[in-house]
Amino acid sequence: MGGDTGNGFDKNPQNINKEGAPKKDWTWAGLIEKEADKEVDGVTKKEKVVEAVMDKAENGDVQAFRELSNRTDGAPKQSQTIDLKSEEIAQLAGAIRALAGKDD
Repeated sequence: MGGDTGNGFDKNPQNINKEGAPKKDWTWAGLIEKEADKEVDGVTKKEKVVEAVMDKAENGDVQAFRELSNRTDGAPKQSQTIDLKSEEIAQLAGAIRALAGKDD
């Protein structure tokens, strides 16, 4: 391992970013947030977007409804079912052990 601490990190690196993470003013997220917070006629653009999406969902737009429900309730968890026989499981376990260098 490298560094002064033996774990790959120097205790006092000369190139450390003492200012922390860069501000997000210049990122897409920062620019969108800045624009979304601007007020037009006493209402933020963000509020206008929410209102527009709500109107679409109320009028039967399934994609708008899905977006609203994913944002409020969270996206549904996706699961996958694997149907294996015990012999197949044993073969897979053996292959994993071999890859890990723990061959029995």
